[in-house]
Amino acid sequence: MRLYDEQGRETLANRGERAVLDAEGHAVISPIENASALAALKPEEWNEYHLVCAGPRIALKVNGELVAEVVDDDVAQQDLQGILGLLFPAGTTGVVQFKDIRLKILKPAGPQHVRLTNVPLEAAPAGK
Repeated sequence: MRLYDEQGRETLANRGERAVLDAEGHAVISPIENASALAALKPEEWNEYHLVCAGPRIALKVNGELVAEVVDDDVAQQDLQGILGLLFPAGTTGVVQFKDIRLKILKPAGPQHVRLTNVPLEAAPAGK
């Protein structure tokens, strides 16, 4: 379990970590109390993942417990929109099942949070 940037920065926060990235991309990592305990997962049962992305903040909860969090103030590399991936680690055996997947857009990003692929931030049209 981790929060991962597929487009270059890779792992932003591992399980049990809170990462705060400054404007230059330097991360300050601090522990999230009890987040790395394996007890949060229920083997052989359904586990509930709740991912909240609000502006530069991403929080991952598993079964109601915060397990990883990122505050990304690196405007040059932050992604305020993108693709949500459900992954199964390569080389792992077993069965992974997903059900009841819901995506809820809480509020569109404002003009200060615009990022279009391959378009410099200053050239992006306002409100898109």
